[in-house]
Formats: sequence, C-alpha cells, structure tokens
Amino acid sequence: MLPLLRLLLTTTPRIRHEVRVAAPPAAVWDVVSRPASWSALEPFCGGVERAPGQVAPGQHLVAVGRPLRLRVPVDVEDVDPEERLGVTVRLLPGLGHRLEHRLLPSATGGTRLIVEAQPEGVFARALALPLWAATAVGARMVARAATAAYRETGRPGAGGNPSLP
Repeated sequence: MLPLLRLLLTTTPRIRHEVRVAAPPAAVWDVVSRPASWSALEPFCGGVERAPGQVAPGQHLVAVGRPLRLRVPVDVEDVDPEERLGVTVRLLPGLGHRLEHRLLPSATGGTRLIVEAQPEGVFARALALPLWAATAVGARMVARAATAAYRETGRPGAGGNPSLP
C-alpha cells in the first residue's frame, strides 16, 4: 500500500484531449500559432502582451490571466508549423504546466487536434483538475475557431484574425 500511496503523491497525470476539426491542419495552425488570438481560444487567458504575429521557438511571452489579471510567463519551446506547438506556462513559483498542441491530418479529411498538458511543480496535483477542464474547453474552442475561419475563407492559413469567434 505504501508504494501505491507514494506513486499517487509524487506523480501527476498527463492530460490529453483529442478533437476532430473540420478544417485542414494549415487552418488549425493559423489559429493556434497566433498569440493575439489565444484569448479567444483559452478560457483562462485574457490576452498576450505585445503578441507577435506568429510564434517562434525561444520566444518569451507574457499572458494575462482571466478572470484574475495575473501576468503569466509563457515560453515557446517547440514549433513545427502545421504539426506541433509546445509551450511551458509558469503560473506561480512551484506551479506551471507544459502544453502541447499536435495537428494530424485526418484520414477522412480535416484535422485530429490533440492537446496534451502536463502539470509541473510542487503544487502540480492541485492544478490537474482545472487544467483538465481548461484544456478540454480550449481544444473545442480551437476546433470551432479554425472551422469557422476555414469556412469563411475557404483557404487554409488565410485567417490570422486575432478576434476569432
């Protein structure tokens, strides 16, 4: 019993959500790769200060929380255009998470969007449930925004509108 208890107290879950998007990977990438649009895609993000047009590896961004207006460092680590975006979010000392969006072409057309999150730090277990909920909602918000932009323009990657639906 003691090893199981130790395992439960020392490990944190890896959170994973998968949604199907009725738009090609290029259209989904256009949505997730623009920090100015993140507030329309993430329930707890109120915006990104001095957001660049598109993400680049090594960028250090500052997101502003919602509803609390906390300034949160976001480090862009992995950028594979139209395939993968990985960032690390540092909420507070001892509390943060790694977030990854993977875009896979669907065999039936469109995109399989996989959003994975890994809570990190001393208080990671406390973050697991809110992070699970936020990534579930966020994945669906990305799917809706990418589909709407693709249907509106009919072209992948033609959006770039920071005020997504």
